[in-house]
Amino acid sequence: MWYYDRAFESAGDDLMNMCGLLIELDRAAGSSYDWTIGRVIDWKYGLWNPAKLSERYFAENSRLWYDRLGVLAGFALSEDGHGDFAMFAREPYRFLYADMIAWAERALAEGHESLCITVPEEDSVRRAALELAGFINQGHRETTAWYRLEDFQLAASALPAGYEILSMAEYGDYDSQRALKNDAFRGGAPMDDARLFAFAHVRESPIYDPAMDIVLVNERRKAVAGCEGFIDYENGVMEVERVCTSPEYRRRGFAGAVMRECVQRGAARGIKAAMISGLNENTMRLYASFGRHRAIRRLKYSKPTRP
Repeated sequence: MWYYDRAFESAGDDLMNMCGLLIELDRAAGSSYDWTIGRVIDWKYGLWNPAKLSERYFAENSRLWYDRLGVLAGFALSEDGHGDFAMFAREPYRFLYADMIAWAERALAEGHESLCITVPEEDSVRRAALELAGFINQGHRETTAWYRLEDFQLAASALPAGYEILSMAEYGDYDSQRALKNDAFRGGAPMDDARLFAFAHVRESPIYDPAMDIVLVNERRKAVAGCEGFIDYENGVMEVERVCTSPEYRRRGFAGAVMRECVQRGAARGIKAAMISGLNENTMRLYASFGRHRAIRRLKYSKPTRP
């Protein structure tokens, strides 16, 4: 056959080929982005699930389809290994969605009551493939706010005296930033060695840029809010990610302040658009508050692993 499939290989060019495919798909999608290169790179470098400390995880939780010219036709993967998966294909190979779903049912179902996937509401091809395979539409899962740069309101209110917004290239205190993220995302839970390693390792990601890693520090130079910008330079789009505020500093506009700074710094890098995704009502309300934007809705599909 003209195409074949195999497991992900960390030592080769697979990750960059996956990025190249997403850049191509996102360029064709315009303002209807699904996954970004930042997300697939984070799949490999974000070791928040300790299972990812073993290279076996990536081989067992992904599948790539190549054509005989060596061009990546599509891929499927499980982001967290919890019965979730995602799938992508170049337009000539979208028929491979059926094979990707079949792989997911064989490789990912064990130990889980159901398989689930999130797809853009307007992606009729992927939705049809899932429904043909018996997946059920469970409704809205998340929304991405897509902003043209000229529509993103960058003006911000004054910060409290002694507060300052800095990049990590300027600030440099990764211990303070780590404490911020641990407080914001995990309620200050104790961190074991694996967690500490994950915080350090994610900065080795090829998309990580300390100049686009933004923090708000208080008068004691403690990081109290932050976010990161991942730039797809080929398409001129920045994804704002890891938005966080320490619990005791919330509801003071600090998340919006660091996001505006991140987008402003992205503008200096030449971005033409910014996107921010939210999973709950509060985050979606915040992420939709920066001006005129396009809302990209995503739906959750699921299928029981046993009849």
